[in-house]
Amino acid sequence: MIKLKNILKEVEESILKEYVSNPILDLKRYLNMSNREQKEDLVNHNSYLVTKWINKERKYDSNLTSILNQDDYEIIDQLKAEFPEDYTDFLDWSYSELTNNPTKVSEIIPAWYAMKYKNIVKNQWLIHFSDNADDIWTGQKFKYGLDDLYNLGYSSNFSQEAKKYGGYNFSYDINDFSKYGRSGFTQGKWKYGNEAVMFRASGVKVWHWGDDEPQVIFWGATATDIIYLRYNKGDTDWQVSHGKTGRIIYKAQTLSDVVKWIVANYNQYKSVLMP
Repeated sequence: MIKLKNILKEVEESILKEYVSNPILDLKRYLNMSNREQKEDLVNHNSYLVTKWINKERKYDSNLTSILNQDDYEIIDQLKAEFPEDYTDFLDWSYSELTNNPTKVSEIIPAWYAMKYKNIVKNQWLIHFSDNADDIWTGQKFKYGLDDLYNLGYSSNFSQEAKKYGGYNFSYDINDFSKYGRSGFTQGKWKYGNEAVMFRASGVKVWHWGDDEPQVIFWGATATDIIYLRYNKGDTDWQVSHGKTGRIIYKAQTLSDVVKWIVANYNQYKSVLMP
């Protein structure tokens, strides 16, 4: 029985490695950090907190005020090495400050605070909304993305320049987009773009507290089978077209119908859906 369990575990790990890239496993580990690791990640990205903590909470402690005449990171390192109990107090205080008033502690809320890990998805169909969906399809890749795990919770705060080297991108599971993709703030339109691409990738499914919805985060360079989902304003319908001639292959009034058609017919039409 033990041997069988070991074999099954090896098979499961092999399958996981086949479909899931290292950045995805890194993200999974990051979102599942221990509370201590979260606190250290917070202060490493917001080193100014150590000076604030000493001046507010330890201003009468000469041992600590005497180390203030150096860089914040150096203070943190010395605090950790020479005053471990105070270092733990500092971590706890910083985390409490984040919990009580996130925007006053960190300009960017850490991803592990902004979202909750749900599960890994393996080489599944996903959908990504964009005003530049045709560019993603033409290049058959996600050119832009954010590679900093800490900042992933609010990637929209970063410019295209900050994302020019590629990295993580956001999408919906195709079973979620119709429920969560629209918003009252966008007058019933799609939240993240006028058109979309559908593709296969592995990723991490999370619940994003700020956006109040499930999302799948994937590494842009691993996306395959990217299909352009075009919205034709004149006909008020969604459609997929021949990649070379532009001839409409299938169209429907709802995006959900187009997505279902792709899932059912992709293998047959793959060659003509590519640019």
